[in-house]
Order: sequence, then structure tokens, then C-alpha cells
Amino acid sequence: MANIKYGIFDLFVYTLPGIFFLSCILYIQRYDLLHPHLMFDGSFFTNKVPAFQVILFIGCSYIAGFILSICGNYLLFLVQKLVAYLSLKPRKASKEPTTDPPSVKKSKMYTVVREQAKENQKYIELWNVLKNFSATLAITILILTVFFFIKFSTFGLFSLLTGIGLVILLLFKSMEYHSWAHADLKNTYENVKSVQPKP
Repeated sequence: MANIKYGIFDLFVYTLPGIFFLSCILYIQRYDLLHPHLMFDGSFFTNKVPAFQVILFIGCSYIAGFILSICGNYLLFLVQKLVAYLSLKPRKASKEPTTDPPSVKKSKMYTVVREQAKENQKYIELWNVLKNFSATLAITILILTVFFFIKFSTFGLFSLLTGIGLVILLLFKSMEYHSWAHADLKNTYENVKSVQPKP
């Protein structure tokens, strides 16, 4: 069951965005350079391809998706910082004194939730998958939008703004999923700790 879970994560977060990205790049490069008059005739998707090339393409897509996921998370982090700066809302100090850095504290919270609240953990993982998928898709569309705009004169300003609009929409949706995951993690952790017998 765990293998299926991680397989679904890899499929959505890495493989699908990687396939989408590499397909667009290869499709454009092949027919734009060799057969410009056949660029959108659809034969690129109907030609038979050897199984080895399919496996190689999926492997490269996974690697490309993994790199895009890292870039997407950095982009999401920058957007979150920008939104927090523009909102000018002071951060609330934690009521619980702790010497642990935030990353260590969150790791402890995940450990407790994994061990004692497996049902809630599934929802937290779902929000994290959707967050990462949205961020990866956002950076993918951003790169392709800029690439199309530079390469093709027919890709006008409206198309550029549409692509940027989709990127912004995906990033804000990714922020929403991130806030849901964080809220579920925090609430579940506090509920688990509250029902545990005190020493």
C-alpha cells in the first residue's frame, strides 16, 4: 500500500509535469526545425515509437519533473514571502516555548501524527501532493510560456498574459493547499497530545 501511495505521489508531482514539459519542448523543436509545415498535424503523437525510447522518455520526464518540482517549491516560497511582506501582518508568537528550529518541530509533529493519527495523515499527505503538483505545474507553465513567447511571433501578448495568469492561479492554489496541510498537521498534533496521559 505504501508503494502505491508513493507511486501516485511520483506520478502527479514529478512524472506528469515532466512529460508535459518535455513533450512540448520536443514537439516544438522537431517540427519547427525539420518540418515547419507539419507542426500541428498531429503525426507526432501517432507515429510508433520503440519501447526503449518510451522508457527512456518516461525516465527523463521523471528527472525533469523532479528538477521542476524543486524550482516550483522555491518559487512558491518566494511568493509566500512576498505575500506575507505585502500583507504587512505581524506574525503571532508561538505560545509554546521551544528551543527546536521550525523544521525540527515540524518533523516531530509529523512523527507523532504518523504513529498515532494515520487517518488524518492521509489528508495531510493529500494536501501536500496537491501543493507540490500545483507548484510544479506553475513553474512548468511559466517556463513554457516564456519559451513560446520568445520563439514564436504568433504567441502574442494575450497568450503571454494568459500563461502568467495561470501561473499565478496555480501558485495561490498551492499556497492554499499548503495552509490546509499545515492547519491539519497542527490540529491533529494538538489533539493527539491533548488525549495522551500526562506523566
